[in-house]
Amino acid sequence: MEEKVMHIASGQSVADDLISKGVCNVYAFNEAMCEGHPTKDIYSYTFCVERANAYGISLDEYYDRHVDLTVDGIEEMHLYFDYDMFCCMNVITLLAYLEQICYKGNIIFHLVEQNGTANVLDTFVIQLGKYYDLYENVLILQKFDECDIDYINQGIKLYLNYKQEDNEIISYIKKHHDLDKTKLCKDLLQKFMNYGLGDITFLKLIDTYK
Repeated sequence: MEEKVMHIASGQSVADDLISKGVCNVYAFNEAMCEGHPTKDIYSYTFCVERANAYGISLDEYYDRHVDLTVDGIEEMHLYFDYDMFCCMNVITLLAYLEQICYKGNIIFHLVEQNGTANVLDTFVIQLGKYYDLYENVLILQKFDECDIDYINQGIKLYLNYKQEDNEIISYIKKHHDLDKTKLCKDLLQKFMNYGLGDITFLKLIDTYK
């Protein structure tokens, strides 16, 4: 049965933790959908070109790093993501893609701790049918929409704030421009943990707005 089950983790750290616990058929979802400009046809050539541009890598490098979501024969998918904005946008995209390809299997969602492990906080079943519209409205049209999962709705609010030209992160950088760059980055990582952004993103923002 295991070969008919796919486990998708929010990143390599969570994937490695799952593998260390004996879970098979694990893939890391190495996307950062809160960056760049998503396109309607998920994982089309145009979509992949845009993702590569957003990450500043070649198209071949992008193909090497992203999960091959071939779900033929997969009867059940287990998703492991935490509750920050970064993960929420990836979850919306992943579920929208499964709707786009008319996936009919079971989807079990595992909410994990925000510490790079696969320690599960909650588990529930996800029903497809609304996530492509959510993806289109939020990530493409940049307008508020919601689903029946509260933490994703909170992530959507953060995402739309993050996409503003003078969001709370940028305001904080401008207000604390006199701080050392390394110290400011550490402050941002602690103060804005709910965004799920890494030091590379924060350092780029500091370079742009400090």
